[in-house]
Amino acid sequence: MIRKTLVLAVATSLLSLTGFWANAQTNTKKQEQHFLLAGYLQASNIKAFDTVALKYLDRIYFFSVTPDSTGAFFVSPEYIEKMKMLQSVMRPSQALYLVIGGWTGSQNIHGMAADPAKKAAYIKALVEFCQSAHLNGVDLDWEDYPKAVNANDFVALVQDMSTALHMANLPFTIALGTSAGKIALATRVLPYTDQINIMSYGKFDKEGRQATMEDFLSWMNSYEKAGIPKDKLIAGVPFYGKHLPIPGDTGPLAISYAQIVEKAHPGINENQYLNFSYNGIQLLTDKTKWLLQNQYPGIMFWELAHDVSATSNYSLLKAIYQAAVMKK
Repeated sequence: MIRKTLVLAVATSLLSLTGFWANAQTNTKKQEQHFLLAGYLQASNIKAFDTVALKYLDRIYFFSVTPDSTGAFFVSPEYIEKMKMLQSVMRPSQALYLVIGGWTGSQNIHGMAADPAKKAAYIKALVEFCQSAHLNGVDLDWEDYPKAVNANDFVALVQDMSTALHMANLPFTIALGTSAGKIALATRVLPYTDQINIMSYGKFDKEGRQATMEDFLSWMNSYEKAGIPKDKLIAGVPFYGKHLPIPGDTGPLAISYAQIVEKAHPGINENQYLNFSYNGIQLLTDKTKWLLQNQYPGIMFWELAHDVSATSNYSLLKAIYQAAVMKK
């Protein structure tokens, strides 16, 4: 009887220890989870970029390169010079991703992706450039310019890029919009991409408000309903104001958030300047907290040079950092 009691006691102790270590490992994993702060930066805007902002960033998407008119890989000397300048001030823990495409930058992707030989040559040169330039990853931003993206060509390009980049230990992300068509594309390329940057901005509700909280939640819900795991999704937010076209108006459709601050010094709850709709400090704080509470892996911004200095209390990036990291 005593022997059975001892055996039972030892077994109970072992089970308790197993539970303890399981809980400890779970807690450690939770502690290790990091909310990613990632921003796009246009090479043409690098002089306007406040390097103080680097202390709030994990990843920069350096925008952008595009195939030449023949579909061959091409990077301008100016892009390389600015890329090296940026690398010189980044910390080793920060990642710099090469961005392919963008709106008008998508023009020559169509022909390259449709031609197997050109596509293979482009991807080979892409990998070689990333390795020689010590880049940390690649982001594909193939958009519907000057025509709609061919879905089959898109899937094949993503698959082939994924294979080559991952063989070279280079992470691969893509940027997609919020329409049903783009979400359908996301489901088809899900196995091949590490993360999807959702361009959840630049769209308006019936009142002409850009990327409201209601629309933001609807877009994220649509991706989730399509079966895209949360850990694959990086939600995007705007650092600019925009309005719908107005008949007879010859002014810009969009202005930077920095321009809005310079002219209006808005309060944290404001999201409108003249005809321009933007996301102010409180709205971006709310979006950041929602993403955290719902266990999304991070947030991205278009684009970094549109913000005010990170030393300013008006800074959108600093507000997001405070919500995400400082939990304010």
